[in-house]
Amino acid sequence: GDFDNLSASRGEVIWINADCGRELELWNDRIRCSVGDADFSDFQTGVDGKETQVHWLVGTAPPPPHMRIIPGNHRVTIFWDNFSETTPDPSTQELDFEGYRIWRADNWHRPQGTSVLTGPPRALWQLVEERDLPNGVCADEDFRLPFAEGGWEYEPLPNLQGKEEYISMFEEALWYFPLDSVPCPPHLADTDCDTLEALARSRLGYEGGKRYYKFVDYNVHNGMHYFYSVTAFDHTLSREVPVRPGKYGDPASNFQYVVPVSDAQASSAYDEKEIYVVPNPATAESMAPWMLQPNMEDPTGIKIEFRNMPACFSTVRVYTLAGDLVTVLGHDGSGGNGSLPWDLVSRNGQNVTSGIYIYSVEPVNGAFAKKIGKFVIIR
Repeated sequence: GDFDNLSASRGEVIWINADCGRELELWNDRIRCSVGDADFSDFQTGVDGKETQVHWLVGTAPPPPHMRIIPGNHRVTIFWDNFSETTPDPSTQELDFEGYRIWRADNWHRPQGTSVLTGPPRALWQLVEERDLPNGVCADEDFRLPFAEGGWEYEPLPNLQGKEEYISMFEEALWYFPLDSVPCPPHLADTDCDTLEALARSRLGYEGGKRYYKFVDYNVHNGMHYFYSVTAFDHTLSREVPVRPGKYGDPASNFQYVVPVSDAQASSAYDEKEIYVVPNPATAESMAPWMLQPNMEDPTGIKIEFRNMPACFSTVRVYTLAGDLVTVLGHDGSGGNGSLPWDLVSRNGQNVTSGIYIYSVEPVNGAFAKKIGKFVIIR
């Protein structure tokens, strides 16, 4: 039949008369039906023939992967899965995944009206690294090499004793009952079992299987504010062969906020002299790099940090030189976080003034000695 080429500008609607065959049938039968004097528009059942709005389905970049970020001492570790690789293009239903991009945004100071949930402006996003499939498209820098060999592919649960035996057990169970979840052994955590099952399904090529990736950014500073995003991009296919890069994901679609922290001191290597305050002295200039615009939850937007705290729960008390109690802070370093921020607001809700302050770190665990130190604030 004949085809009409239609061109629609952005925001314009194209309507399709979806029952032309039935209308023509009625029109051709008009004499037998004794409809009298009529034209074809009388048989069109829409308004001026406009019946069906067409929502054009176009190709898009692969969806972003599921991502997890862990802050560390002068490092940020990013983990993500292969969800982007297993999702077909919504238009062509083809698996056209090509590679991943890792983004970082820093120098963010929480402009008025924004938060860690709204994220940074587009201008702050910087591309950290990009890798793809070795298929003649893009740089051919394979992301699937093992992490230990310079790639991104990561084998989770590295410290789980007998991991390979568990995966084999899960594979055997899934081989016979692929639609069922494998019962979790009582001595393993549910999260460990979920990961083991995902690995087993991946090795068997079953639905629900996952691979995992890891990237470590060492070019960061403790206490600073960062956003990270992992996005995916695809390639264009010609006769099922990749020929050129396709569409790229936007970092604003998948981001997380993080602040690198110092490591907490373990009892076996604890030295109370290693606990310190930064910046010291605390001035407007020294606190400026990590200063944020104040908001309701953070009325000052500034902070100092107590670093290298003990790997247990501790109480920190801050005093004036005259011995007046300024504030009491709690810190739990049992998970490895050795940094404790303070916004320079007293326990009475007032901004502290310039002066020399004494602090005491009092661990609840007797394996850690108490620390007494001092710092200076200059307004």
